[in-house]
Amino acid sequence: MTATAFEGTIRSMAGKMQETVGNATGDRMTLFRGKLNQAAGQMQEAYGNALGEARSFTSERPLTAVLAALGVGVLIGAIAAGRR
Repeated sequence: MTATAFEGTIRSMAGKMQETVGNATGDRMTLFRGKLNQAAGQMQEAYGNALGEARSFTSERPLTAVLAALGVGVLIGAIAAGRR
C-alpha cells in the first residue's frame, strides 16, 4: 500500500465518521461532506493502488515499460500532428 492509498483510506474513514455525526445531529451539510469525503477517499485509495501497481510493473519489467511509454508518445504525437 502506497502512502497515497493509505491517506485515501484514512480520508474515507473520516468521511464515514463525519457522515455518522451528520446523521446523529440532523446536519445535512455535515452528512453531505461526509459522503463527499468518503468518495474522495475511495478515489484516492484506488489511485494510490494503481500507482503502486505501476511502480511494481516498471521495476519488474523496465524494458516493457519503456516500450509502452514510447508507443504512447508516438500515438499522442500522431494525434497531435493530425489536428494541425
